Amino acid sequence: MRKILTTLMVSLMLLSADLVWSEAAKADVAIPGTTMGEAIIGFERGFLPNLGVGELLAGLPIKGVSQNGSFVTVAAPNLEIVRQLISLVPGVKYVEDNGTMKALAVPNDARYGSQYGPAMMGFPAAWGSIGYGSSAVTVALIDSGVLATHEDLAGPRLLQGHDYISNDSVPDDTCGHGTHTIGTVGATVNNSVGVAGMSQASLLPMKALANSGGLLSSCSGSYTAIAQAIMDAADQGAKVISMSIGGAASSVMQNAVNYAYSKGSILVAAAGNDGSANSIDYPGAYPNVIAVGALDSTKNKASYSDMGPQIDIAAPGSAVLSTYSSNTASYSSLSGTSMATPHVAGAIALALSCAPTATQSQVTNALYSTADDLGTAGFDQSYGNGLARADKLVYALCPNAPAPPNQNPVANFTTTPSGLLVNVNGSTSTDPDGNPLSYAWTFGDGGTATGVTASHTYASAGTYTITLTVDDGKGGSNVKSSNVTVSADPDPSTPTVVSGQTLSVSVSSTNPATYFKIFVAAGKTQFRVTQSGPACGLFSCPVDSDLYVRLGQRATTSAYNCRSNAKGNAETCTITSPTSGWWYFDAARKSGSGTVSVTPTIS
Repeated sequence: MRKILTTLMVSLMLLSADLVWSEAAKADVAIPGTTMGEAIIGFERGFLPNLGVGELLAGLPIKGVSQNGSFVTVAAPNLEIVRQLISLVPGVKYVEDNGTMKALAVPNDARYGSQYGPAMMGFPAAWGSIGYGSSAVTVALIDSGVLATHEDLAGPRLLQGHDYISNDSVPDDTCGHGTHTIGTVGATVNNSVGVAGMSQASLLPMKALANSGGLLSSCSGSYTAIAQAIMDAADQGAKVISMSIGGAASSVMQNAVNYAYSKGSILVAAAGNDGSANSIDYPGAYPNVIAVGALDSTKNKASYSDMGPQIDIAAPGSAVLSTYSSNTASYSSLSGTSMATPHVAGAIALALSCAPTATQSQVTNALYSTADDLGTAGFDQSYGNGLARADKLVYALCPNAPAPPNQNPVANFTTTPSGLLVNVNGSTSTDPDGNPLSYAWTFGDGGTATGVTASHTYASAGTYTITLTVDDGKGGSNVKSSNVTVSADPDPSTPTVVSGQTLSVSVSSTNPATYFKIFVAAGKTQFRVTQSGPACGLFSCPVDSDLYVRLGQRATTSAYNCRSNAKGNAETCTITSPTSGWWYFDAARKSGSGTVSVTPTIS
């Protein structure tokens, strides 16, 4: 071992001399996503302190040493030479560039608007059940620091953090990003100012990001600063570590994540803002981290939110209002998976306030199993397990939490009459608690039915009242009624069709026109018929068919409500605010022969 170290020390001293020349000879060029001229050397645990930094790395400029001795940062523009030399030393786990990670926010114009995130995630019900959380739970935010004097953050819950950029105990925020995310987690509630944080947990600001400066400035930080912040947060007892950051994979970062997980911390990170379809950013992609995608206010995946098999959960991330660092009373709306992450961190912190002994796996299993499924049924790579629900997470982890009051369902349905037949569909009925619904129909003439959809044929024309009753099985029900007008088929010889039905129509000299009819109920906003068919050539068409629409009877070439007769077969007739009644339409041959498709649509 001593011989290896002696050889290594000589080699490193020679390398150090070479570096003086190479730095003078070459212009400063940084690899994107790296800290120029720095390498990270990682060691097996306990190896470095026992050996001594000076003895191992004599001659190589040391930029920093992790507090637990798991890695060092050295000045080394030529990473490959360092890697070759260091690989000779037993106990070295890895050598890599000291890269950077960036804050994952997409800023927009600052504005003061309402917070939609808490209601979407069920926080009001959770707060009503167990309160607003406990300062006994600590959430660490690996971010750009905090404006500690902000009116909605200052107070005993805001703990003394650390600045890993300047290496001091004042984690002041030069980006605004950190103040925004920390406000989402834990801005003070019931103080008559600002916004409401998701949990009144203790907040530990760990500043590992700063404004990079320059024309294309960004909020970013080195792998080593972030890794040290993660490990220190775990050592200081943070039950939740929120990381609104993202970048490439890194051994030093993965080791820090694994260390924090081994200490019992629950780690939450942003998925990324590149809109990638197959992968997400690190550290969110690591197995021990909950990766969070972003939703807009309508629960749709935000266009920028990364997708991939590592995505775990989704939360509000677009136009999120929170505290900001411009001044002590400033607020701003930002967008990004950075904004979604603290919503989930806050939900976990809130649940831990009533379930302090819950394990990491218990929390993650409950988080995923109680999420509202979005997108494709079950887990998918856009939404993960779905929208995180704070209320359901609390009820799953806290058996003594008061049960939420059952909320009544909301009945809703559509009717589609066609002659004396009416089809009903109650699938737009909802239940706020997510309980399965039963459906009971009455049709106003003594007829009844059950099920989410049903059909009924009346004996005679007229206007009838259809009533739907939905029941959630928990004592909640709701009723909705709506009138429907049906009429007897005035022309049995003309086929009756329904909205959305596509018809294949043969047009020829022996079949110049084919007629159909459809019943349009009162109150509809639009009736449209479209036709498509073979494309025309430069000088001729294999078939050229026109489209006619008329109320009450078949159209003729001189009597119609709408005629579409462009060259070719792409025809459309649109009737705005159509009169209730039977509408006829037909595909009428102009020339040639062939098959066209015709589709009526009522909206």
